[in-house]
Amino acid sequence: MSSHRYEDVPRRFKLSGDVRLLNDQFVIPVQVFRNGVYVSTELALLSVDDASVVNAQLTRLLDQRACLGPRRRKDDQSPWSVS
Repeated sequence: MSSHRYEDVPRRFKLSGDVRLLNDQFVIPVQVFRNGVYVSTELALLSVDDASVVNAQLTRLLDQRACLGPRRRKDDQSPWSVS
C-alpha cells in the first residue's frame, strides 16, 4: 500500500464520447484514471463562458506548438522563420 492518500493520486481524464450542448453548459463524457488505472466514466459540465476561455487558451497553445514544434522546417526566406 502506498503512503499517498487516494485523493492525492494523480488523475487523468480521457474523452469518451461526443460533447453536447445542454442549455448553457457543455456536457463532456470522460473516463477517469488514477495512476493509469481506470476508475469510472463520468459527465463533466462546463459552462459556455468557461468553454470560451478554454478554447482561447487551447488555440493559443496549439498555434505555438504548430509554429515552434520540431516538425517545423527552417526557411531563411520566410518572415515567420524562428532563428
